[in-house]
Amino acid sequence: MLDYARNLQLALNDRLRRGGLVAGAALALLMGAGFLLAALWVWLAHHLGWGALGASLAIGAAFLLGGLLLLALARHSRHAMPASQELKDELSARLQTAAKAAVGKAADATLRRAAQAGRGGPRKASAFAEGAAGARPESVQSAEEGTDPVGGRVTKLAPLVAALAIGVTLAARLRGRGS
Repeated sequence: MLDYARNLQLALNDRLRRGGLVAGAALALLMGAGFLLAALWVWLAHHLGWGALGASLAIGAAFLLGGLLLLALARHSRHAMPASQELKDELSARLQTAAKAAVGKAADATLRRAAQAGRGGPRKASAFAEGAAGARPESVQSAEEGTDPVGGRVTKLAPLVAALAIGVTLAARLRGRGS
């Protein structure tokens, strides 16, 4: 599961938990107010008698204190909502990893086919696959820093190369299932 999705799920669960605590607090406050109202009625009816009045006041005060306690607990968040930049960063990292794996698998399949066919091109395919899979990270780093004479276009094409590699890998697997 993506870390972003997990953090989003935790934050949403936290909001639901806090909403439940607020609902519980509201219920407790309403019940406390009801008992206090009953206590007020008893007080007014019996002119400060301690029989039913004392019990009603004690229960009403307990519900009010419980409601205030629940409201205090609901104010504190356990998990912050993840930022959208975190999703972008995580997806970028995972796509780069998937692209490298897909290019590596495609290169391995190409090398196997070339070796089985007896062609002399495995060295060229291997060199291309190593370059595409990131065996030379200094060229990508120089493109990101802006020192690349290409002007950073290499890093802009990385998602396209990754998608192409994934497509080639999927096509090879699907073709292998049919035969």
